[in-house]
Amino acid sequence: MSTASPTTTQDGVAVAKPSLVIGPAPYVHAPLTRQSITAVFIAALLPALGVATYFFGWRALAIAACSVAGAYVAEVLARWARRRNLLDTPGPALVTGLVLALSLPPGVPLWVPFMGAFFGALFAQELFGGYGYQIFHPAMVGWVFLMVSFPGYMESWLKPFELVTTATPLGQLRAGTAPDLWALFAGTTAGALGETAVPAILLGGLLLLVTRVADWRPVVGMLGAVVLMGWAFSGHPLAELLAGSALFGAFFVATDPVTTPLTRRGRFLFGVGVGVVLMVIRLWASRPEGVAYAILFMNSLVPLVNLMTRPRPKKGATAGA
Repeated sequence: MSTASPTTTQDGVAVAKPSLVIGPAPYVHAPLTRQSITAVFIAALLPALGVATYFFGWRALAIAACSVAGAYVAEVLARWARRRNLLDTPGPALVTGLVLALSLPPGVPLWVPFMGAFFGALFAQELFGGYGYQIFHPAMVGWVFLMVSFPGYMESWLKPFELVTTATPLGQLRAGTAPDLWALFAGTTAGALGETAVPAILLGGLLLLVTRVADWRPVVGMLGAVVLMGWAFSGHPLAELLAGSALFGAFFVATDPVTTPLTRRGRFLFGVGVGVVLMVIRLWASRPEGVAYAILFMNSLVPLVNLMTRPRPKKGATAGA
């Protein structure tokens, strides 16, 4: 929605003021359209998906396809209910589906990613008005739904190439055994599809930062909190950083332009909050990983963070100055 362009008189000449354009998120300061932002985000996820396919075989692609299909079906149902065009671009469904798929274990049945993406896209996105209006990250809502409903399937961790069940590096850390840092970096350890290969995550994250689709502040805030708390309480800061979904969550979830604060300072505080909550769950809760819970908890605080960090007029400034 946009307002009409008002006019004002300056030196006897009518000058048109710029229109105030109001629309849904994302609000990104970048020379990109909404569609191109989505395309860049999808391109940034492809290296992690490619490495997951190399490590775990074609099943990784099948999980991604089922997850995207679940999100797209939810979007189509919502469009049908709103009597809108059913053939609109599936960009948001691709993002939701890929993020969820890369957050899942490689051994899940194929109906699990479909159900998770369908639930997340429908209840966390479409019921709030569609893409751009959601409060909580749809992929993380779908992940939590699957963890609560089907916990047995959500812990089917497989070792790359060998595809045998094994413990994850975070499980080893919580048991008091420090995992091999090189294996963590190379991704030859058990874990979710998108969390194992650090170079692929960094490559995709760099693309997001260079194109300004993602802001560096939540990334630095989250990873900094993870490292500091890992150093203070775990004794293995690099292992805490490389193990689990910390890197994947920092680059591809905490930077979501719709469900994160509007201000720069707010986005940094958001990232710090995610990192702190994540490490509290890792160190003292019953589960070894908690990226999704940390993201959703901080999503609920976004209005408060926006209020606390909103720009305030300088002392002595007047309206219209």
